[in-house]
Amino acid sequence: MSLTEILCAVVILVLVTGGVTTAVTLGARQFNEAMRSSQSQVLCSTVQNILSNELRYSSLVHVDGEAVGSDGASYGKTVIDFNSPMYDVHLTSADSRSKISIVDSDGNTPSSGFGYLQIADTDIISDSNYPYDLGIRVPLLAYDEDRHIFTVELEAADVKTGKIYATEKFQVRNANNISASTE
Repeated sequence: MSLTEILCAVVILVLVTGGVTTAVTLGARQFNEAMRSSQSQVLCSTVQNILSNELRYSSLVHVDGEAVGSDGASYGKTVIDFNSPMYDVHLTSADSRSKISIVDSDGNTPSSGFGYLQIADTDIISDSNYPYDLGIRVPLLAYDEDRHIFTVELEAADVKTGKIYATEKFQVRNANNISASTE
């Protein structure tokens, strides 16, 4: 073999190796994006199931101001806090009512707005339900006192980039037909 043949073989090997490396990198990136998207849908579904049960059986709700959804429609009043049947067993004062909050891994309000969902300062699902740096946000939580219906919008996104992968909007009829209070 001559030097020219060896150099040609090396150049071809480098080109093939570069192509394979690029293909593997792009494939891994696409896989991670697909996993974030599917896990975001699972996260929204899990939170929807938990919030539906909480709001359906709530016996007290405090509201303030008109609630407007991302579609521009009015959905009643913005929920400030509510009686949580699971996280507040003995409600005795305004200080013990449930508030929905979003926190980061240190318990602070995240700058991106996406994080771990809490009710009454209690994580409602474990950290393992937030894979791939995913977090949740609740841009709308409203109560229509005339129809006794809660309307909720959820968004799941990458907490670092803020890229939204899944959204969920749902309504829950309150089983107790509660009246809203502005106290």
